[in-house]
Amino acid sequence: MEPQMSADISGAYAFWLVVTAIDGTTMALPSIGSCAEQFAVPTGGNNPHARVVTLVTCATRWARAAAIGPYGTGEQPLADDLVDAFGPGMVNLADRNFCEPLCNSTDICRPFRQ
Repeated sequence: MEPQMSADISGAYAFWLVVTAIDGTTMALPSIGSCAEQFAVPTGGNNPHARVVTLVTCATRWARAAAIGPYGTGEQPLADDLVDAFGPGMVNLADRNFCEPLCNSTDICRPFRQ
């Protein structure tokens, strides 16, 4: 359950919509057990890395959804796994890396394409 937000929380709402953001990052993992088998080691690296894409509520920093994959997986395929976390009453901040894949794979951008 998401923390309750009131209109006086700075950045909670824009135009009466909950402000969310999506972005990706990578993180190093220990080279033990199945980590090395499940996640790729970047060129020149020593440890496997995971790629993580998260959808967060900006005002509360609450993670609404996350997708994790091997280092070699792009952010766009992981973002596609988060589509069900988007909903009415939200406005999402995303860089250009995310806008086209999400709009092409879902109906969330339909109002803007007409």
